[in-house]
Amino acid sequence: MPVLTQRVALVIGNGQYAHISKLKNAEHDAKDVAEALKAAGYSVYGYPALNMTRQKMTEAIKAFQTAAAAADTAIVWYAGHGQEFETGGALPTNWVIPVDFSPDDDVWDGAVSLTRLMSAVTPARTLRLVVVDACRNNNISTGQRGARGFVVEGRSDMMVVYSTGEGKIANDGTEGSRNSPFAAAFLETLKKHPKADVRLFFGGVRHSTIERTKDLKPPQEPEMIVRLSSIDPLPLAP
Repeated sequence: MPVLTQRVALVIGNGQYAHISKLKNAEHDAKDVAEALKAAGYSVYGYPALNMTRQKMTEAIKAFQTAAAAADTAIVWYAGHGQEFETGGALPTNWVIPVDFSPDDDVWDGAVSLTRLMSAVTPARTLRLVVVDACRNNNISTGQRGARGFVVEGRSDMMVVYSTGEGKIANDGTEGSRNSPFAAAFLETLKKHPKADVRLFFGGVRHSTIERTKDLKPPQEPEMIVRLSSIDPLPLAP
């Protein structure tokens, strides 16, 4: 069983958007996830990084990628808007949205590619994880938005977790709630089962998210893209 001696996390919560709809719980989610990961032994960069402009996001991701090269486990958690955009290639690509993004911006100048978040965890030695708590429908009106929504994107020897299914909305929480259903499920599971293998852990998060949103039609169902090469247990916490 691998010994995870060093854990690093970059936690981003974008909610106070200047030109598109605000998200009431993204900041709370990022704060609470950062606190929970710190308690589990992670060095959390930005602790957490809130309401980041594109420049700040780019700087934080670059610095984190350097830190991940010396770590066994690297996690990026992103809460905020995300969308699929047509960028001139053969297929649409996925982007996460800084708080200064405007629908009038060219996506290359105004957003950050999901691929960039994945690259940030790639240097870690044992466990590479990207978590995206964002809607996967096209809710930002621009001339570049894709036809389908925030599509599945994964990478070899990595786990990517989406808080909802393709083309679906990620619930931001009910009136009076502090966290999104997905973030609440993650925090509950980390408290109860910190040593569970990451694949089983997020299976529990998925089940809890569905239970928390069972009154929705349909319930919110997270999606996991598991391309881990190790068959050994890989816990998030020691």
